[in-house]
Amino acid sequence: DVCMPREDYEKVIALRGELKGSGYEIFKFGDESSDTGTYTTSFLKFCDANTTIWEKKSMPCIFGVFVDIFPLDAVDNEGNGKKLCEQYDGALWHYYLAMHKWSIKDLYKNITSHKFRSSITFLFNVLVRTHRKRHYFNLANKLENEIKELKGENVAYYGLGFSLERETFPKSLTTNLIKVPFEGIEINVPAEYDVYLTQLYKDWRTPPPPEQRITHHYLYFQDLDKRWKLKDVEKLDLPEEKAINYKVD
Repeated sequence: DVCMPREDYEKVIALRGELKGSGYEIFKFGDESSDTGTYTTSFLKFCDANTTIWEKKSMPCIFGVFVDIFPLDAVDNEGNGKKLCEQYDGALWHYYLAMHKWSIKDLYKNITSHKFRSSITFLFNVLVRTHRKRHYFNLANKLENEIKELKGENVAYYGLGFSLERETFPKSLTTNLIKVPFEGIEINVPAEYDVYLTQLYKDWRTPPPPEQRITHHYLYFQDLDKRWKLKDVEKLDLPEEKAINYKVD
């Protein structure tokens, strides 16, 4: 993952057009095409355009091998940030639900498991999907613009994550940097990286036991040698996605 101040993040977005034909691409919230589906994540993905990843069958979206890029916005002292964060997270979540590809199998599973609330959500989203999609997309963008206007000496990522309190750091953390080696190159990290990592993960130096190493990534389809179109993968009629089994040596 990469994070950067909002002004740099906006520069990255402005450069998207220059990547055409380079073998790379950047996906932005709300990007939609018949070839790749709809990208519902609030942050950018910098992708290899010659590879294919489809994470969850119920969320038809194709992109390439990626690096996530997160924007850091100011946190004010008036408490407006917390309210905006809650509203923004809610809008993003409802947009995600509206884009979910519900199936009869989902409905049957919910009913037989007595998950009636989930069944109602299923039917509601099917009936008013187009309206909900447009409404929550516009709402998320409106709230993001309000977040950009906040002023303060601290910064945070406002999208779905841990919590605003846990992800709020002094702005100096993004300017007081050191270079460290990574995969044959040097990258910038906070000089006070221990402060950052401890606040996010507490005892980050001690790996959790194997039974707690649970991934939040899934894999429905992958091809590291070429880019597939959504419709072509759908023709394969593959089984449900599986949680990625990361092997730790």
